[in-house]
Amino acid sequence: MYLKWFITDKPPIEELHQFLEFQLPRQWAPVFSDLPLGPQRKQRSTPSLQFSFFGPKLYVNTNPVDVGKRPVTGLRLYLEGKRSNHLAIHMQHLSSLPNVFQLQDDINRNYNEESYDHRYYEKVQWKHFSHVCTAPVESEDELSIITGAHLHVGYYGFKKVLFLRLRFSTVLGAAAIKNPEWDGSPGLARKSGLISTLISHHFTAILKPQPQPAEVNINSAVYPGGPPTPVQASKLLKFVDTTEMTRGPQDSPGYWVVSGARLVVDKGKISLRVKYSLLTVILPDDEDEPF
Repeated sequence: MYLKWFITDKPPIEELHQFLEFQLPRQWAPVFSDLPLGPQRKQRSTPSLQFSFFGPKLYVNTNPVDVGKRPVTGLRLYLEGKRSNHLAIHMQHLSSLPNVFQLQDDINRNYNEESYDHRYYEKVQWKHFSHVCTAPVESEDELSIITGAHLHVGYYGFKKVLFLRLRFSTVLGAAAIKNPEWDGSPGLARKSGLISTLISHHFTAILKPQPQPAEVNINSAVYPGGPPTPVQASKLLKFVDTTEMTRGPQDSPGYWVVSGARLVVDKGKISLRVKYSLLTVILPDDEDEPF
């Protein structure tokens, strides 16, 4: 499947076993066939966001997405529903757990934690309307990876604030072999508010992504390239960036996992930034060797 890539950019021999363990089908949760396509009853309890006085309402799907004990390799925001007006978060994950991996729920980090640091509350359009909490959501344990996520709407005074909540699991018997990367830019530091946005724009302008070799897509979803975007979504797409943030075998060394994420406001759009980590399982023969 990835023979051409493997020949030209093969991983170091000591990382080969890890690369091969990650050669599994990848799929999105929820898959497109699980999303409601027909008419939906209007739920009074569904939270919503509004960014200007006459602007449309953006409803928020707060249902948790849990992939179980399977590593997550990507995230995306998506507009669901018949009218494409329900904001949701989707997760790309391996179809099964690699044989060498053992995952344990991280009791110290779960869905219920969120940042109340008001410095991270950023407006999308007008400051008197809905805001987004842009604080990074990550674990202090470098061996923790994401296995679940959902969106939450809270209140800051009279303003509504959109939060991202993550569920973490710990990889047992592993070690981090490289510093985590945010969006593939190692220099993107953890900052807040306007400073974060300016830094993000700076690196986006300088570090333009290089063209990647074509990937053989073995996604098991109904629409491997992602659900089609209905015409009705055009009004709300100006507020939501639905770009898929993923890393796969074509991203050397080929076994990145998502270990954190954050919501940001980029040019008036709610966007995602994803933290990727490289974890390798310490095999019995490696225990006596210096790392």
